[in-house]
Amino acid sequence: MAYPGGEKLNSEALAVDPINHNMLLIEKTDGDISRVYSTPDSGWTSAGSSSASRTLTQVATLDLSDAQEQLVTSADFSPDGTQLAIRTYDDVLLWNRAPGSSSWSPFSQQGVEGLMASEQQGEAIAFHPDGQGYVTLSEGTSQTLHEFNVR
Repeated sequence: MAYPGGEKLNSEALAVDPINHNMLLIEKTDGDISRVYSTPDSGWTSAGSSSASRTLTQVATLDLSDAQEQLVTSADFSPDGTQLAIRTYDDVLLWNRAPGSSSWSPFSQQGVEGLMASEQQGEAIAFHPDGQGYVTLSEGTSQTLHEFNVR
């Protein structure tokens, strides 16, 4: 996969929409606005060739001006696709997603602050398989997995 115009961007956050299988990649930048890129599941491969490159499409921007930290490190959709979680080093942000809306529609609103523990360098977030909560993890060895219920 390639960014438009051959641009080189830093992105650690990748989430796959469980409803329509679109892949979202979120730019990791120290600015207030991160760009959000997508490719449909048909863009993951090209006629069975792993060497073909697909250009991602910018579909949204993510306004992180209210967050403590703007560097996006992780993202995940709930298993039913109704929630989206974004992780930065110091924040957890959650969005609800309306039925039938696009994978990137949550970014048209500000996320709400999610529960989190104090972590040295928050790097990962993932929803439970039942969608009733999520876990977070910091970077480094012997880190504690923190668990939170949301429904």
